[in-house]
Amino acid sequence: MKTKLRSGLKEILVLFLCFLMMAASLHSDEIKIKKENGLTVIHNPKRPSPPPGLPTELILEEDLSIGVKEGQEEYMFLEPVDLDADDSGNIYVLDRKACHIKVFNREGQFVRTIGKKGQGPGEFQGPRDFDLTPTKELLVNDMSTRRLLYFTLEGDFIKEASAGKMWLFVDPKADSEGNIFGSFIIMAEEPSHQLKKFNSSLESILEIFTLEMAKPPEIDTCFPRMYWEIVEGNFLIWGAQTKYELHILDSRGKEVRKIVKDYDPVEFTKEDKDKVLERGLYEGPGVKLIWPKHHLAFMEFTCDELGRIFVRSYEKAKDGKSHFYDIFDPEGRYIAKVPLQIRPRVWKEKKMYIIYENEEGYRFIKRYAVDWK
Repeated sequence: MKTKLRSGLKEILVLFLCFLMMAASLHSDEIKIKKENGLTVIHNPKRPSPPPGLPTELILEEDLSIGVKEGQEEYMFLEPVDLDADDSGNIYVLDRKACHIKVFNREGQFVRTIGKKGQGPGEFQGPRDFDLTPTKELLVNDMSTRRLLYFTLEGDFIKEASAGKMWLFVDPKADSEGNIFGSFIIMAEEPSHQLKKFNSSLESILEIFTLEMAKPPEIDTCFPRMYWEIVEGNFLIWGAQTKYELHILDSRGKEVRKIVKDYDPVEFTKEDKDKVLERGLYEGPGVKLIWPKHHLAFMEFTCDELGRIFVRSYEKAKDGKSHFYDIFDPEGRYIAKVPLQIRPRVWKEKKMYIIYENEEGYRFIKRYAVDWK
């Protein structure tokens, strides 16, 4: 009897220890929210850990395609590089090679062209990107002439601001007060990449982050970048590719939240190296290429109108084409991981917009209806 009792106790003890190990394992995958020096930090595990009942399944269904290889010129693109959509569903497409923005209504019908190639007021030489501002203006970044040009949504030219003192000024985004967030390269003894906040005249207001760069003759083959988005309330979300961290700043520039995620670094393979060399980089006299062992922490991120954050990782799905996207809710909790072959550019009014390139190299615009289950 005692032998059976001891045996039973041993089984219970083993089960109890297994339970403790499982509990510890589950606990390690929990999202931890802490206060660190007055800052709210959300520590996310490698796997999604959504709150119970939260919709986490992303469903995309294509509902519109714009672009033809031949036919009506209004629907042809030469080199579309950026796009956005307004609250009415009108779609704005920046064509870098054509030096203009084409506007289409929500049904995909051509409406108008904004801007043209030239050197006069409201004309471009090399537009790279644009922003549809909260004050319903188009802010176009002409990198060739180092100018920012403002237009009404109807296409009337308003004004311009000079970015002449900044080299490679990219991705200007405006808040509701007309302030602009953008980054540029500083070529000095200690070269760096700076993210700053400016007023509407491009006068510096706040230095947000400085990312050090490799010194010549060294060239970093995985040159890290910074990404940023402005969300409701003039909150700024930004992150540098060197760490899997996203920082949230309020309208005064104070950091109020930080999102951190554990991840497994993705190996930088020979195939990756070959792709870099295909871009024209070479190592020779006076040039030294720096090759990493692993890719950067993430590729880029975008936000939807509800505050979800979609982080494109370097991790690929089994098909070798799809990249996994880590999805965070507005609180910064890691809620889902989905593979996508497409690259989301804009999320607005339950729609997602992309610039799609087919096998022939032709680019056109696609829109998807977005649902969550």
